Amino acid sequence: MDHKLPSSTRRNYIALIPKTNELNIVSHEFAPNPIKKRSRNGCTNCKRLKIKCSEDKPECEYCIQTGKHCIYLNSETSKAKKNQKLAISNQQKRTDTGLSNKSLQKINSATCQLDISKFELQLLKFYLEFGGSFFSLETSSKYYSFWCDDVPKLWCSSDVIKYALYSVSCARLLANYGYDTSKEIYIENENQDSTSAMPFTITLNDQALKYLKKTLEMIELYQLLIDGQSVDSKETEDLLGQLAIATKLSVGSKVILPRPKKIKEITKVKDLSIIEFMTTTGASLQCFDKYSLFLKQSKYSGVFEPEAIPIEEYNRKFNNYEIVLVKHLEYYISQRISASDDSQITYQSAISKLEASCFQTLYFRYTIALFRAVVHLSMDNDFVNLLKEEDHTAMKIMFYICCLNSIFHYQSYQRDGIQNEFLEFYIKYSREKFNENEGWEDDIDKNAYEWVIARSKSDRAYSLDVLRYVGEPVDKFLEAGILLSHDHN
Repeated sequence: MDHKLPSSTRRNYIALIPKTNELNIVSHEFAPNPIKKRSRNGCTNCKRLKIKCSEDKPECEYCIQTGKHCIYLNSETSKAKKNQKLAISNQQKRTDTGLSNKSLQKINSATCQLDISKFELQLLKFYLEFGGSFFSLETSSKYYSFWCDDVPKLWCSSDVIKYALYSVSCARLLANYGYDTSKEIYIENENQDSTSAMPFTITLNDQALKYLKKTLEMIELYQLLIDGQSVDSKETEDLLGQLAIATKLSVGSKVILPRPKKIKEITKVKDLSIIEFMTTTGASLQCFDKYSLFLKQSKYSGVFEPEAIPIEEYNRKFNNYEIVLVKHLEYYISQRISASDDSQITYQSAISKLEASCFQTLYFRYTIALFRAVVHLSMDNDFVNLLKEEDHTAMKIMFYICCLNSIFHYQSYQRDGIQNEFLEFYIKYSREKFNENEGWEDDIDKNAYEWVIARSKSDRAYSLDVLRYVGEPVDKFLEAGILLSHDHN
């Protein structure tokens, strides 16, 4: 639908990042050309970087955003000293405001005069807002600090982490949208440096894919360096640490990036995005799994978040705790799979990983733990091969895992993720296979998917306390009004 708007109202900005006005969605058609001006009276930082200075005093816009000392050489000496004192005072106030700003101060310190576009700076600042809680438990200060504070500091010394941070920030911004909508999101980078290689109007989806591609290329290079054993122990530690961090960041990007709906074109399980994800992720994790003990004793130990529930807590909370889907799968295996079938061990191992991820989610109140079942199963070549061969029991297990992730993993946000693609494929497969039973093998399958549908219609996250009941009819929980969580929106 085409609309001709008056020239004064053609740009209708929608904030993409909360509390930030630098990044906005803008129609590509009406995006203005950049005004390339520089000031002769700007501060020393803007002159050094050859960018336009706002000339605001005591601090210009750029120095306020980056936390740098703002100095005007053309000012009177006494005035310059006063301005510098004010700048230092303001910088100290920003330093005291919290962990995120401390990280940003470090990134933009005088010793890190690196080339970064305004768009990339905003991506980095946005990571500081969500990265800690996305990749770690907020209740675990050590690991939260690692992802919120330590990882961003590596931006200025590691290209693979730099691109991985840009990638996951773009992906998180896009995660609120379906694929078709995400392709139409443009970013206007205001006051862009005229010498920068970054285009003035940026397609966020394309830029996210470029960052992800660059990250994966560098991860492959790091793996070659490690495999070649061409570095000493200290360099090995840094390479492995950066590789582990970048791998986890790229996994986050791949999971939440909106994907095109190709379900009508896909006829084989092996062509699904989740299989591609498991294959590549499994290979990456197996590559440095043998070095995990080495890394856990290094400064990069924060990348390995503790997953074990204290034994006394486990016995108290989960010793007799039953999860409907897990219990049903165990019964299903015992009734359908022969004890002499070599695949039974693989099935039981997969069910154990599902149960463990549920317990971790419930104990730590951390929904990302649900997706760990997929990550851990990525390292089980036997299970991945069963999926590729369209083994029904393996697909049923993955169906339940994807149902739980779709229902409770609120940080996936959008409906076009890899778990939902698998769900759509499985529903189509199930309807063809069990046509005589209304397209379902059993009531548990039907009920589990009805939970997915109900959650997709709700604007509020479901309480984790009802996770154990998924597989029972969802209507009775809807009628009782006990589904909604008070913790997350």
